[in-house]
Amino acid sequence: MRQGLKGVLLATLMLLCMAGMGWAGSAVGMDKPNVQMEVPIPQFSDVRGRPAKEGNTLKKGTFRPEDIRTFWFNDRVTFEGAEAIAAAVLEAGKNPGLGVRSLHARGITGKNVRVAIIDQPKPQLHSEYKEKLVDYYNTAGDVYEMHGPAVASLLVGDQCGTAPGAKLYYAAAASWEGDSALYADALRWIVAKNKDLPQDDKIRVVSISAAPSGQGSPFSKNLEQWDAAVAEAKAAGILVLDCRQNSETGIIAAGYYDLDSPDDMSRFTPGFPTHPWVDPSRIYAPSSYRTQAEEYAPGENHWQYTGEGGLSWTIPYISGVLAMGWQVNPKLTNDEILALLRRTAYVTREGAHVVNPVAFIKAIEDALSVPSPETPVPSPETPVPSPETPVPSPETPVPSPETPVPSPESPVSELPLLPIGAPSDVEPVKPDFTLISSDASPEDIEKARLEAEKSLLASGLTSGNLAADLKTGTVTASENTVKKAAEELLPKDETLDKIHPLPVLTLTLKKTGGVAAAGFGLSGMDLLQTKASEVQIVKITAPGKGRFLTYASRPADFKDGCFTVLDANGTVMTDIEPNKKYVLTLFIRDGGLFDLDKKEDGKLADPAAVLSVKKQENPVPEPKPESPGSEEKPKAKSGGGGCDMGCGLFGLALAVLALRKVRR
Repeated sequence: MRQGLKGVLLATLMLLCMAGMGWAGSAVGMDKPNVQMEVPIPQFSDVRGRPAKEGNTLKKGTFRPEDIRTFWFNDRVTFEGAEAIAAAVLEAGKNPGLGVRSLHARGITGKNVRVAIIDQPKPQLHSEYKEKLVDYYNTAGDVYEMHGPAVASLLVGDQCGTAPGAKLYYAAAASWEGDSALYADALRWIVAKNKDLPQDDKIRVVSISAAPSGQGSPFSKNLEQWDAAVAEAKAAGILVLDCRQNSETGIIAAGYYDLDSPDDMSRFTPGFPTHPWVDPSRIYAPSSYRTQAEEYAPGENHWQYTGEGGLSWTIPYISGVLAMGWQVNPKLTNDEILALLRRTAYVTREGAHVVNPVAFIKAIEDALSVPSPETPVPSPETPVPSPETPVPSPETPVPSPETPVPSPESPVSELPLLPIGAPSDVEPVKPDFTLISSDASPEDIEKARLEAEKSLLASGLTSGNLAADLKTGTVTASENTVKKAAEELLPKDETLDKIHPLPVLTLTLKKTGGVAAAGFGLSGMDLLQTKASEVQIVKITAPGKGRFLTYASRPADFKDGCFTVLDANGTVMTDIEPNKKYVLTLFIRDGGLFDLDKKEDGKLADPAAVLSVKKQENPVPEPKPESPGSEEKPKAKSGGGGCDMGCGLFGLALAVLALRKVRR
C-alpha cells in the first residue's frame, strides 16, 4: 500500500466522493486506521482492523449489539458474543433492495449488456465478479484498496449487484495522483474498445465513483481532459455516470433503505443516516447499510459492510438498473432511458425521487407492448376495394345513436403493479369479467347473468340481482341491489348520491390462503371523488347486504378488506383527476373474513360498486341503542390509511372463473 503524500491524496479523493461531495462524516471509501474509542463504541464507527485487511476482535461490553448495523466492518472482525448478529447484518446488506431481487427472479439481470467501471486497481478473482470481467486495463500498478472490488460487486456481483448478468470492462486509474488525465485515458480506452464491438452489442454505461472535474473536484491536474473525454464517450453513444455535481452526468444522490425491509420504498430515506438531505433534481439510490466484495490480494473472497456509505455506492447501483432496462429494450437511447428512470421514480414525502427498479422495468415492458410509429402500414400498392366492390347502400342498417355500445369509460381488467412494501402474501391478479357484446340478444344476456350467478353461489345472489350492462359490456350487480346494500350501511343523515357498479369479477390465486389484489382500470370520473381517501367502495355480500371496504394509503396496510388507488406505475395516488386513468385495487384473503365461501381454495368472486353519498337536508335523528350491547350499523370508511381497525367491520369477497364472452 502506498504511503505519504499519495495516501493523503487518495484519502482526500475518496472522502469527497464517498461522502456525497462535502460531508466528511459519511466517508466510507478509504482505508483509515481504527482509532481508540471510548466504551461503548460510537455508532457509525470504523471497527475494521489496523490495517483493515487484518481484522479486529471487539470484546463483549465494548459495543452495543444493536449498533453493529451502523458500523463499518468486514468479515475479519469478531464481535464477541454477537457473532450471529454481525453475520446476519453482513448478509442482509448484500440485498440491493427496492425490488431488484424480484426482477432477478424473472431473469432480468442486465444479461449480456456491456458496462464499464473506472476506479482504483483491483484483483480480479473475487467470486462476485471474476466470471463477468471481459477486459481489464491498468496503468496504476498492483496497488489494491477496498474501493475497486466494492464498486465492481455493487454493479455486477452475483449476490449484491444490481446487474449480475452484465459483462464488465474495468479500467484502473491511480486516483491518488490527483490527475484527471489518468481517468481520461481510462475512458478513452473504453471508447476504443467500444469501436470494435458490433453495433447491437456496444458498451452502454460507464460507472465512475469519482469527480475528475467540476465544482469541488479533489483532482488538481488536467481537469479539462476529463470533460473532453466525456464528450468523446457521449459522441460514441456511451452514457457516463460520475460524481460530478452541476453536470448532466451528476444526477445521482445517496440514500438508504430500511435494513429490515429493504424492498419497502416508503421506508427509504434520502441522504445519509447522520446527514439526511433532499435535492428534488436528483435520483436517489441505496448507499448505506450495504455489503460489498472485499479483495486486498488476488483470490481473497471476503466481504465488507458499510453502515454509512456514500455517493460511490450509488453510481454502480444506478448503472446496473440501467443495464436491466437495456436488457429489456436495447433500442432505448441514453436520454430515453434516463427519462424513464426519472418518470418512474418513487417520490418520498420529502420530495426526493428514489429509483424504482420494478416500476422502471414495467414502464419499459409496457412501452414495448404498444405498436411503435414505425409499425408497417399498407403501402400504396396494397390492393384496395375497387369502385365495383359492393359498399353498403343507404338502406343498409347502421347502428343508431341509441344503440348501446361499450363506453370509453368502461372498466378494464388490470394486473395491478403493487408498490414496494406491500405484504409478501399479497398476490396481484388480473381479474376476469363476465362480458357480453353490444349486440347481445335477451337470451345471451340471461345466459351471461346465469354464468355470473354460478360464481356467486355462496352469497345467495341470483341472476335477478345482476344486470347486463350493454353500455359497458359487463355483468354487474344491479343498481337496485347496490342501493339496498348501501342503504343498510349508511347513517341516517346520509343518502346515496351516485352509483357506479363494477363488473362481477372472478379470479384464481396461485397459492391458496393468500391475499388477492384485483385491479379495475377506471377513469378518475368513475371513482366519483377528487381524493383517493374519499372514494367509497361497497361490496355486495348477499341480497340487500353489503360491507364497505377500507381505504389504505400505505403499502404495508394492503390487507384483507381494503382497497387503494394506483397509477400504472404502482404509485399510490392521493389526488384524482377526472380524465386520468387509475387502477382501483381491491384486497381479499382467500378463506378469510371477506371471502364468501370461507374456503382456502384459491378461488374468489365479487360484485362491488363505487358510490358517493350526500348529507340529508333534514336528517332523521338516529335512535340511541336500547341497551349497552346494541350494535350500530357500520359506516363507510374514508380517509386514514390503515386497515387494521376498519377491516373488522367491512369486507370483500372475490372468486374465480374464466373470462367469458357470450355472443349470439
